Amino acid sequence: MRKILTSLFILTTITLHACTCSIAGIKKSYTYSSAVFYGKYLSTDTVKGFNDISRRPFVVDNFEVSKFYRGVDSLTFQHSISKRKSYIISLINNSQDGCGISFEKEKMYLVYAYRDFYGGHLTTDGCTRTRQILSGNFIASFPSDPDKGKDEDFELNSLIRIGEIEKLLPDYDNAINLQNEFLKSQLVEVNTKLHSRTMLLYGITTASILIVILLLYRLRLQKKANNA
Repeated sequence: MRKILTSLFILTTITLHACTCSIAGIKKSYTYSSAVFYGKYLSTDTVKGFNDISRRPFVVDNFEVSKFYRGVDSLTFQHSISKRKSYIISLINNSQDGCGISFEKEKMYLVYAYRDFYGGHLTTDGCTRTRQILSGNFIASFPSDPDKGKDEDFELNSLIRIGEIEKLLPDYDNAINLQNEFLKSQLVEVNTKLHSRTMLLYGITTASILIVILLLYRLRLQKKANNA
């Protein structure tokens, strides 16, 4: 009986702490992640003086990033690579949690990271699309993945391009608006000049008509005087 109760307790404990969650699609995961990157897991370190809300030192997983999809713009990333030869990012380790992930040293991973609720530090877990990438194969393979079979690297690059276009649209709209304002100002200037020239022509024409009328009138008076 004791063995049965012990077995039931163990099974209940496992059930309570099992990670149960569904994997979101690529676009949704990308949108709600704070950082998405592809890189090599290097090590796990305890950081002294860097504590959680329980005053326990943080344990972090360190990655050498090969490619950023989100979280750091490409120019910053390339600049860091050229300056430091590599770009290291650290995530809060949660391997002891129900949905935590343990990484294998020197293995390549595609990581979807988010900021933890309490400290705002980057972390990841088994409910994200984070997974090991074998032989550069980015084909999505989660059993219940709505994007199963898609090339995740290609899809993420497409989302980056869409994001860049969306960033450019306001600038494009501003450029169009500035151009429209410039054309309007030019049109106002042309209309002003045209109005000025029209008024000048009108004045010259009116003056010319008055002069002709005056000359005709004087000729008429002179003719009358000659007839008298």
